[in-house]
Amino acid sequence: MKKYIYLGIGLITTLHIQAQSIDEALKISQDNTIGTARFRSMSGAFGALGGDLSAINVNPAGSTVFNNNQVGVTLSSSSNRNKTNYFNSLNESTQTNLRFNQLGGVFVFKDDSESNPWKKIALGINYETTNRHNNYALVAGTNPNNSMANYFVQAANGIPLNVIRELGVNEDLSDVYRYLGTEYGHNEQIGFLGVNGNIIKPINDNDNNTDYFSNAGSNNFYQEKETVSSGFTSKTSFNFAAEFKKVASFGINLNHHYTEYYRTFNYFERGSSSQADRLSTLSYENTLLTLGNGFSFQLGTIIKLKDLRLGLTYDSPVWHRFTDEQTEGVSTTVNGSNGRVDIYPNITNFYLPYKLRSPGKSTFSMAYIFGKKGLISVDYGIKCYTQTRYSPTNEFTNVNLGFENAMQLASDFRIGAEYRIKNVSLRGGYRYQESPYKKEFTNMGDLKGYSAGIGYVYGPYRFDLAYSYSKRKYQETMFDKGLLDTYKTDHILQNISFTVIFDL
Repeated sequence: MKKYIYLGIGLITTLHIQAQSIDEALKISQDNTIGTARFRSMSGAFGALGGDLSAINVNPAGSTVFNNNQVGVTLSSSSNRNKTNYFNSLNESTQTNLRFNQLGGVFVFKDDSESNPWKKIALGINYETTNRHNNYALVAGTNPNNSMANYFVQAANGIPLNVIRELGVNEDLSDVYRYLGTEYGHNEQIGFLGVNGNIIKPINDNDNNTDYFSNAGSNNFYQEKETVSSGFTSKTSFNFAAEFKKVASFGINLNHHYTEYYRTFNYFERGSSSQADRLSTLSYENTLLTLGNGFSFQLGTIIKLKDLRLGLTYDSPVWHRFTDEQTEGVSTTVNGSNGRVDIYPNITNFYLPYKLRSPGKSTFSMAYIFGKKGLISVDYGIKCYTQTRYSPTNEFTNVNLGFENAMQLASDFRIGAEYRIKNVSLRGGYRYQESPYKKEFTNMGDLKGYSAGIGYVYGPYRFDLAYSYSKRKYQETMFDKGLLDTYKTDHILQNISFTVIFDL
């Protein structure tokens, strides 16, 4: 390999080429039904109801339904269970986490004078975790045909051998890896790991060679993919709403979004070939930290017609700005060799900042109030996922075309009910969320969930407890190229939430 000259020694490199996908966009931008315990127990069907701190995040006009100043905080325990199927090999894993996910308050100003048609003004601020990324999943099974080495082959094909050839005597692993990322891209780094880890071999051993083949055997590869993720996506809403003649309410939210998503893929493969110099085992670790901020706004209205309430909300697209940090390394053994090859460059790849515009949403809501006995509420939302876009657009042409071709206009249906017995409230709800993918794509299925809860009012205090359950099926590939064999996942999310509300 040719010599490299550096101006200094560092442990970082900046890459221009992004590796984002449709699936990644959905994971870091989709909201979940979290919020207060009352909100969660009714599956989030609050678009025409208001009167709840999390309801403000559905319809900003809902803050005028409050009669008093109010603050609240929510503690939630979430359990993620994943059942995977890879070549008929079944695995199940569970992860549970506990954290405060909601904190907010509303301040109400009333004017009962006959001369002023604006009877109420409300100001609110509410912080919520809209999605938790804490998850653990294990995929394991025997692939009869394809090796993980094909991922490295696919990345290296087209790259001259003199660029990614084995290290020379005086060349430093970290320096060369960093140079390849800075001057070329991530495919060159993957090819470099593959050649130096005995994972792939060149067709012709000359500097101009651009074709490579797998150094693994031909069939029966035991494979594992362990995915460990953590972090959260949150939204802080600054709310203003006003009530006109006690009939119509109008509101606006200005929202700040924050994302912290840490994901580690641990891959392992053991081949069945006993041929000398062939790849025996392969371990590949890839970690990614995504940090981001975003902005959106919401406009909403609620119309009161005696006991019937109608709601309409428009959620703008969310304009995100993200940065990614990535590290990786491989460890291999070869038949006939007692040693293990470890290639961990100890380099962090910093990708240039990029933007993601997630789609807007329109929600139509209706609720009926049975006096002081109870209520029933329905929300129906539509979101056009084809409008999702990464930018700069010239670097994401293919994935943006994927949004147009694979995504669809998807609906979200929620229904919730509450029945009151003196100071006790009994609640329940159901939620259905259509897959953002068209039917011919099976990456993500529809979500179905239900919820239940109970509330108790004691003077100026309210205590709410909720349980929710949801299930969604996924079909994903082991890698994004080279090894595209799929595995199926049944993802089950269970949550228990407890909220304390104080009237001020």
